[in-house]
Amino acid sequence: MRVKQADDSPIRVYVVFGNPRALFGGPGRIVFYSVGNEEPDGYAASSHVSGRIHIGAILVIGCSATPPTAPDAAPIDPGTLPAAGTPVKGRIAGAGGHQGAGAVSLTVVDGQALLEFGADFGVSGVPGPFVYVNTTNNANTGTPLRVAALQRNSGAQRYAFQVPVGVSYTWVLVWCDPFNTPVAEASIAATP
Repeated sequence: MRVKQADDSPIRVYVVFGNPRALFGGPGRIVFYSVGNEEPDGYAASSHVSGRIHIGAILVIGCSATPPTAPDAAPIDPGTLPAAGTPVKGRIAGAGGHQGAGAVSLTVVDGQALLEFGADFGVSGVPGPFVYVNTTNNANTGTPLRVAALQRNSGAQRYAFQVPVGVSYTWVLVWCDPFNTPVAEASIAATP
């Protein structure tokens, strides 16, 4: 069997043909195929029992994508935020085939921001969800800012952070970073 030193495939699928018991040391014949960006590599184990071949399994071993390259926001203590400021508000909606709902508000004053999800907030559970503010509804375009990891999939939550001067955000996003895909989004009025 050939072992690769590096794997740049975004999706790696292993197809196993043979008697499933052979996977655990039993008799039978197993054929593994690895499918990625290149031609399939195969490995066939010798057989103690010839005859019927059963499809044992199709396993997705790992999927990955490059997460957005947005800068991380610097968190701040919510108690230090100025009292003045008018929040811009929106409603979360699901994106990319995921579920999402609830109220969101963003208040920006003198380079400091407070992002709040309402008690009715909820999104689909995904691995590695992050909160972004952006000028588009895509964390890979516009002027995205990665606020923080999503605290939980539902309920009220607050994020206080610094924002760059001169950027007017019009979107709040929940993004699945490991798969670089949208989970939920809210259009908001442009921040001051």
